[in-house]
Amino acid sequence: MAYRPKRQSDIILVGSGPLVDAVQSILVSDGRKVLHLPDTTRAHFINKSVIVYDGEKIAGKRFLVVMPTSKEIPNLKGIELTEYVVIGESEIADTKGEILIVGSGDSSVRTAMELAERGQYVSMVYQSESLLESYDISVQDVVTRYLRKLKVKLLPGHTPLASVTKSKTTYLLTKNGKTSKKLSCTTLLIEPSEVADLDIGISNYCEFVSDLTEPVVIENNLVLVNDEHVVTSLSDARVYAKILEGKRVSKPSTVSENRASVQGVEYFSFGVREQNFLDTHIGYKKSIAKITIAGSDVTGYIKVIVSLKRRIVGISGVVNSGYPGIELLRYAVKNHVKVDDLTKLIDVDDQMIHAYHEIYREVM
Repeated sequence: MAYRPKRQSDIILVGSGPLVDAVQSILVSDGRKVLHLPDTTRAHFINKSVIVYDGEKIAGKRFLVVMPTSKEIPNLKGIELTEYVVIGESEIADTKGEILIVGSGDSSVRTAMELAERGQYVSMVYQSESLLESYDISVQDVVTRYLRKLKVKLLPGHTPLASVTKSKTTYLLTKNGKTSKKLSCTTLLIEPSEVADLDIGISNYCEFVSDLTEPVVIENNLVLVNDEHVVTSLSDARVYAKILEGKRVSKPSTVSENRASVQGVEYFSFGVREQNFLDTHIGYKKSIAKITIAGSDVTGYIKVIVSLKRRIVGISGVVNSGYPGIELLRYAVKNHVKVDDLTKLIDVDDQMIHAYHEIYREVM
């Protein structure tokens, strides 16, 4: 006799967060039978129609899975003999002496700025060739120049290999090409990297044609969301709900969002970055307008990237924290608004109206 799961549902939502809540609300209002399993790490597919959750087998016809991200520190040899602080887990207010930061993301940049502006001696070491890899190259350039202005020592292209703490001094061995370098510091700060955990039996669901590392994968009655940095609208949630209802709809556009604030300044990249166009034959136009950020030495700017049909595909910039117009820029990229239509949405009393006027003249 075949085993039958104790529970079954037409639609199963796995994971938590605003997207799951929105999709569930839409499906329930449409009278659909929905089961919500809130913790993705406790779920595991055993085939295309059965998922195990806390040891219980549950059957479903269609699934939405929002993958969690875990934070991991670099796998350094001797890390168990090293005194270090994980950025984001402990206070750094009393950090003194020579500080070495391993990492190049938002947390590392924010920490380096805060400590350097307090007069601390700070170095940053990272494997990538640039800071803030997920941001547009213009944001990378502005942030890099400002850190150097603060006398932060930057060591790009250095892969951390091993570490150890002896007599209150921590040593970090790195490799740059064929050259090794031994760095020392009083305090070692490590930025954990975000890693998507795909070990929930996705391969048991079916053989996928799609790349499972894509931000959103829609295939075989499964919607798999991998990236928390994707801008997701109510319209997208409705599309996902229709897919889970078995309706034929077009896949929503996936627009990336990266933004962070530090010391009264916000830097961001929405949508396509300029480096995405490099070494391709895709035509585009761009315009950059500098802006002044009151009370800050950071160079402010807005950059707009448009397609040859004058639709906005990417916007990046450095602005003052709390600038209300940033949500409008986010909306423009998400919906690939035409430049003409963006000018209809910007109020004449916007604090950056002159910058937008300059951008409009250059891309039209």
